[in-house]
Amino acid sequence: MADALMVFSEMEMSAEHFIWDVLGLSADDGKLVTQIETKEKIELAKKLSHRYGLPLHRHARTTADAWSAIRLAVEARNKMAHGIWRMIDGETPIVVSYRIPIEAGRINSEHFPLDRIEAVTSACLRAKKLFDALCARIATEGRPKPPVPAPTPNDPEFSKSDEWS
Repeated sequence: MADALMVFSEMEMSAEHFIWDVLGLSADDGKLVTQIETKEKIELAKKLSHRYGLPLHRHARTTADAWSAIRLAVEARNKMAHGIWRMIDGETPIVVSYRIPIEAGRINSEHFPLDRIEAVTSACLRAKKLFDALCARIATEGRPKPPVPAPTPNDPEFSKSDEWS
């Protein structure tokens, strides 16, 4: 489990660096922007990836699968790190969470066998490599130009005859 949590942290740091690089932020400013919950940070990275035309992978299906795997890894990591670990019959590891809403009188628990933990580790390693590749691309090719903003609608409040002075 420790490997999964450490690799997850490395993946999260690579996602942060991608956000900083694509926005052209210094480390100090980048830290301010990425001091948000992990789910929101990954969503921000995904939106910036789309907005600036920097997909995680050149194949759309691989990109979609990678974002799904990252989302699942975030959920699994939160359960592993914040849940209460128990063993059933001395053999089956489960994680119990009182935070996740479920019907009254019941608690949420999930089976976390070694192969699931290893799958989280592998997904995080792959995602880290994809984020690192995007950062290397930005370092080599330069920061992408921001997309052209949509035209401002013709709003009578902002007519050309209005004076702002």
